[in-house]
Amino acid sequence: MAKINIQPLFLKFYVRKLRFQVLVNEYRTGLVIGKKDNASRDLSEGLQDNDKKYAKLIKVQENISNDVTSNDLLIEKKLARFEKKQYWKLREYKTLNKDKENLNELLVEFANFQAEEKKDYLKQLKEKYLHLNYPLEVRNIAKERITELEKEKEEKNSQIQKRYSEKQKSILIFEEKTNKYLEKKNAINEKRKSKIDLIYEDLFVGYTDKLVLVNKKLEELSAEHTTLQEKKEKQYQKKLNKLILLKERYEALIEYKDKTEIQLMLRNLKMYFGGVKAIDDLSFEVKQGEIFGLIGPNGAGKTTVFNCITQFYKPTEGDVLFRNKDGHLVELNNYKTHHMIKEGIA
Repeated sequence: MAKINIQPLFLKFYVRKLRFQVLVNEYRTGLVIGKKDNASRDLSEGLQDNDKKYAKLIKVQENISNDVTSNDLLIEKKLARFEKKQYWKLREYKTLNKDKENLNELLVEFANFQAEEKKDYLKQLKEKYLHLNYPLEVRNIAKERITELEKEKEEKNSQIQKRYSEKQKSILIFEEKTNKYLEKKNAINEKRKSKIDLIYEDLFVGYTDKLVLVNKKLEELSAEHTTLQEKKEKQYQKKLNKLILLKERYEALIEYKDKTEIQLMLRNLKMYFGGVKAIDDLSFEVKQGEIFGLIGPNGAGKTTVFNCITQFYKPTEGDVLFRNKDGHLVELNNYKTHHMIKEGIA
């Protein structure tokens, strides 16, 4: 009965569990940060809205207590609009007369004219919108009302602060629970990481053992070659080439294990479609942070290379090695297409 290597199954299980738990931990941490930010934002917005609301109410009462009527406010508004129009008229006048030598004198005359015009306009406004004095009793009531409004404002602010303090308490309780949860899960994740590292180490030890076995077979084959007849020469060469390829493959896997600067490596990649050789013995390396491109005419096999990397096509021969986001060197030929994004390929 053939032995089944269960290490890759355990490896995928632990990696999947580890990555899922990392995402959950990040989500939980984000929840705590989000709750704190929301509480702070609610506090600042609540205080600002309350200040604006009472500022308007107090301003109305201040106008009454200072004997500023609605007509006075209307005159002030219309006068401000009139002054704005005068400003743009002055700018226009200055532009039209910029080439004249006596520009400064002209500007002084125009400013005096505008001052008289403003005085006349203000007189018309006061005649149209008469100032009606508030009775003394009304003004005194307005002063009392200002005091009441200020007290109400302080009470509202204290209520907002109290709600914020209650939220802070609940957030602290939630944060404590989250920290305990994260502490527990991080300990489990560390154990998973150590198990993953051990499995990877065992896998590469297995490659070393296989390399020793291949070298032994090569020695045995070379010893047998001396006794072979010419008819069996082709069979010998076929076996020899196969063993040499295996030897080179295991040597490359062992060599690239510690080359952390290599992100992606294609080695002797071949992709045949029947008799069409879309990729024939392609090898290259891509280092971390390196910008690497494939250039070639239509039909050269550029897309096929990418499809082989993402395992949309399973290569006819060759290796596709990738250092995943956990820092481990993996053989992509052993993965399915929908697993690529989890390894860090998009």
